[in-house]
Amino acid sequence: GAPNVSTATAVREQHGHDESMHPCAPPDVVVWPQAVAQVQELAALCHRCRVPMVPFGTGTGLEGGVNAVQGGVCFDLSRMDAITELSLEDFSVTVEPGVTRKALNQHLRGTGLWFPVGTVGI
Repeated sequence: GAPNVSTATAVREQHGHDESMHPCAPPDVVVWPQAVAQVQELAALCHRCRVPMVPFGTGTGLEGGVNAVQGGVCFDLSRMDAITELSLEDFSVTVEPGVTRKALNQHLRGTGLWFPVGTVGI
């Protein structure tokens, strides 16, 4: 519905670039799924209709990976921000894709663990 889908020019332009030198290439529509099942349904629909899918996190990348050079649907995953499991014994944490490093470190505060900048594997 409307709060989870936008075709507004400003929203599309915000999601059509990152911190790279590449010019803005906005998607045709931006959606904010809030559950894995919604992502699965959207991805299946895009695949069936041969519409490009562009994932969007915070827009801080340096590679132009969020640029929708062929249009398509931008999946803004920022609302999927739950930290679902923390195992101090094996130093692992399970998060949804919208969890930021800052939010994760706030959650880890007091455990003796932290997630540094530049770590691969989140």
